[in-house]
Amino acid sequence: MAELREAEMRGELIRVDAVRSALAGVIVSTRESLLQLPSRLSVTLAAETDTAVVYATLEKEIHQALAQLAASPARLGKADQEAAP
Repeated sequence: MAELREAEMRGELIRVDAVRSALAGVIVSTRESLLQLPSRLSVTLAAETDTAVVYATLEKEIHQALAQLAASPARLGKADQEAAP
């Protein structure tokens, strides 16, 4: 047990419950970002006649949501540090 605690303190081991909790937060946040796209963009895109602008707007918003998802490993590591004894 002492070796496990030392490994955890060195950052070689992480708590499963902390990872699960942080991952759930990442998934919910990404889901909400994607589900909000229609309500945030519908009026703007409905008035837009240039398909290139519509495409660029959608692409930008989707990339922002995915960038948030891509940052999740850093968020998972931070959550584990906060949960450490």
